[in-house]
Amino acid sequence: MKPLRRELNVFSISALDLFASGMGVFVLLAIIAIPFFPNTGDSEVRIEDLEGELEVAQTRVRALEGLMARMQQESDMHSAVAVALSEAQQQLEDASSQIRELEWALAQGQDASRELELEQQLAAMREVLAEAQVRVSDLEAASRELKLPPLDVVICLDVTGSMTNQVEGIKREIASLARVLDRVAPSVGIGIVAFGDRRWTQPIHRLAIVETTRLSRITAFINSLRANMDPNWSLNLDQPEAVATAMNEAMSMPWREASEKRYVIVITDNAAYPERVTTAIAAARSFGAQQGHFVSAVRANFPYDPVAREAALRFLRDLAQAGGGNFVDAAGGESMLSTILLAILGT
Repeated sequence: MKPLRRELNVFSISALDLFASGMGVFVLLAIIAIPFFPNTGDSEVRIEDLEGELEVAQTRVRALEGLMARMQQESDMHSAVAVALSEAQQQLEDASSQIRELEWALAQGQDASRELELEQQLAAMREVLAEAQVRVSDLEAASRELKLPPLDVVICLDVTGSMTNQVEGIKREIASLARVLDRVAPSVGIGIVAFGDRRWTQPIHRLAIVETTRLSRITAFINSLRANMDPNWSLNLDQPEAVATAMNEAMSMPWREASEKRYVIVITDNAAYPERVTTAIAAARSFGAQQGHFVSAVRANFPYDPVAREAALRFLRDLAQAGGGNFVDAAGGESMLSTILLAILGT
């Protein structure tokens, strides 16, 4: 594991070069928390788990390398567009100024030869002005394409006992997530659906979508969450959780009219109850069929039971595919920030 740690550290440091750019912040924050795994191996079961974690880590490294390259390209594009746009706007201002001067000179009643010359210059400058206006318009459009439109994100977070690290992680990183999204979208709303087991007294806790301008309200709700927060948590003896109920709660939220893209991101380490898997997949498909709507899924841990592990992997992949979103395998313990960003990017 140690060589992998060194490789990931070098990979993280290289991303610092992107910090100054608008889009580069994605890469920095997505990479700084790549997981470190314990260097144990005292049992065949643990060795098998570590081999699985290593494979996931290597896959994640490749994905993040690709993400970094894409973000670097977008960062370079954004810088180039910004420079070109500035030059075009200056050209537009210069052409407008020269046209005003020529029009003033013509109004002064110059001799016939001089008037003809001024009219020719004026016609030429008007062509320059028209070209500059088109260029500015095209560059402004290109600049807008490098940003996300107004968006809403509803995070369905499993808060059962095995999700302690993820619950604490989102508490630490929600403010950073809001700041990153605010940099690439003109308006952002965040909602939370915390879910547990159907045997819980209250399986669902919900925060309706709140704009990031009211981050304190989002933070207060998230800080109230904890793993096994229900008095009946000890009755949760089976692996599946109330995923389908959480999705229904998320999709029925009052989404903001301003949001052009809407994301439901399911973060859990288990599947929905077997009798509700089909319902959950159908709900994701229905939601994802709408323009700008996506359901992404995140596998957060490796369940100890191999049957449950396989069921969770299959369910979450199918869920993301049905919802037109991304499947993110974060079972190695990645940061919540990078996980959520990867669930959004590329949709």
